[in-house]
Amino acid sequence: MLYRGLISNINGQTITLADLPLNSKIRESFYLTLLGKTPSQMQALRARQNFSGRHIPPYELSSSNKKLIQKWLSNNPEGIIYIPKEWQTSDLRVVYQFDSEEEVE
Repeated sequence: MLYRGLISNINGQTITLADLPLNSKIRESFYLTLLGKTPSQMQALRARQNFSGRHIPPYELSSSNKKLIQKWLSNNPEGIIYIPKEWQTSDLRVVYQFDSEEEVE
């Protein structure tokens, strides 16, 4: 629901979504696994939502670099982004984790 643009807050807290760059394999795998859509299909959906005023698209990071993502999360405590499980640190709160059958590579 978050990345479909249907939810903009959790428990009354406004959230800020981030996307990895369009050419990121992590992004492609995330959208295909979670939503069954390619990043291009999601861009088209968001363009329609944005045009209708119903949705603000996620902020697109300039790189899939782990340090850049950590910096973005540090500067955006309300931020949500998808990352590989091995990048998870103890200071991050996990909103959703794929089970082993739907693992994102």
